[in-house]
Amino acid sequence: LGAPLAEALADVRVEPASPLSVRLRESAGSDADAAHFREDEPKAPAGVLRYFDHVLPLADGSLDGIDDPAVRIAEVLARQHYELRFWRDEQAELNYRRFFAVSTLAGVRVEVPAVFDEAHAEILRWVREGLVDGLRVDHPDGLVDPGGYLDRLAAAPAAAQDAAAPTMDDAAPEAAA
Repeated sequence: LGAPLAEALADVRVEPASPLSVRLRESAGSDADAAHFREDEPKAPAGVLRYFDHVLPLADGSLDGIDDPAVRIAEVLARQHYELRFWRDEQAELNYRRFFAVSTLAGVRVEVPAVFDEAHAEILRWVREGLVDGLRVDHPDGLVDPGGYLDRLAAAPAAAQDAAAPTMDDAAPEAAA
């Protein structure tokens, strides 16, 4: 988490309804063998949890006072502003924080211009017609090119209006005097 968000959430604690079980993967080996903490990450001053190719930032103070390796992963994760859950348990654990199953979502390749245009045709019509005042984009970080997507989305209504605006060539000919 970035510093501003971490500061805003510093006093927030969400207590799970049931004891937190950390099951990061199913395998013959233990999670402790796969997961480890690093405190020397320049982009995450409080440290990170590295789990295979996943790098998760830690909240300030997450590593303080935890000496028992047997409980360290669960204790550190319980101190975070996020909660990791095993993906196969998602259907059984839907609640007010998880109201849909991620594994039921489909990806749309909005980085392909024709797909972007088709997927956004109706939404951009609403913008052009003044039916909505703005758009909310949740989790653009999951896209192939988040910045490119947001740039294209921001430019789309203006480009559509420019294309629909009459030009000098479309203007009625002046009456001859």
